[in-house]
Amino acid sequence: NIALNQALDVIEEGGFMILDSIATLAIYNDERTLKKFVKTVVEKCYSRKVKGIFICNNSKSMKELIEDIGPFFNQTIDSEKL
Repeated sequence: NIALNQALDVIEEGGFMILDSIATLAIYNDERTLKKFVKTVVEKCYSRKVKGIFICNNSKSMKELIEDIGPFFNQTIDSEKL
């Protein structure tokens, strides 16, 4: 959390951060912890007026997680539909 705050401190208002990849984080963290982390990052981006790009593969194993965290975001893009 400290490192995240430090990273966001150097991003100017209106800037953006990229979190790649949520799927990798899912390998090392349980789903509840990952959802809480993503929600926290999104809230910090909103409060600091920083745009966030969160990347996650669209595999079957990630489908439920994507459905659960989707409401945290203003918009989601499915690259398979582009």
